[in-house]
Amino acid sequence: MKSVGRRAFKALAWLYGERPLPVSAVRLTRRLALGDDPLLPPAWLVGTSSTAIRNSQLRDRLASQELGGMALGARTINLLEREVRRLRPELVLEFGSGISTLCLAQFMFDVHGPGGGIRVLSIDQDERYATVTRGLLQEAGLADAARVVACPLSQQTIEGFTANCYTMPPAGDLREFEGRAGMVLVDGPAAENGARFGTLPLGRAYAANGARFMLDDALRDGELDTMRRWSRLPYVRVQGLRVVEKGILVGLVNP
Repeated sequence: MKSVGRRAFKALAWLYGERPLPVSAVRLTRRLALGDDPLLPPAWLVGTSSTAIRNSQLRDRLASQELGGMALGARTINLLEREVRRLRPELVLEFGSGISTLCLAQFMFDVHGPGGGIRVLSIDQDERYATVTRGLLQEAGLADAARVVACPLSQQTIEGFTANCYTMPPAGDLREFEGRAGMVLVDGPAAENGARFGTLPLGRAYAANGARFMLDDALRDGELDTMRRWSRLPYVRVQGLRVVEKGILVGLVNP
């Protein structure tokens, strides 16, 4: 049964190409497959080097980095660049900092040019990782383009679902970002299955009407469950799943 579901999923992915797979098709193929994360490709298949990154500046800066494991893969980075150039958002809200923050800051700099204040607001669960990310931005000369905020995890009940999620700062601390983010990237937190559900409800206040969201690792069972829960929220419109590396779920916030 696992091979049947996997073969069906691969066939659909080939058929749709760059277009997002419908949610109904993803759910059906998952039901035909057994085991844990059966739709997720093996790690060796998604591991990439920086040579596949189209942005020349990032390709050089990330030459020593391992991509496609904990970090975004090169194809996902290229997809992010295309989306930033297409949408030209005023601000990108990100959950889970790291190489992705550096990439987003570079893309926003390329689109908007120098100045203009903070273009990326990144939320991380650990101050240590936040500090490392700030160092990456500093080395690249992009420290003024992004703000990285450490928000430890705590168990919360959000929209009736209980899980660990970011403890966002008190109301007003990030007021200057409210309603500005035209894109939301979800690549955290690193916690139990389903923990990423709370990101869009928590980040909704910072998202502009019709903001584009992208969820990485969308082929994992935990993220597929998050997809199901998000699709029930009136302020989230799930549009489909792009079969790029570990999967990218796409949709709109505050549609």
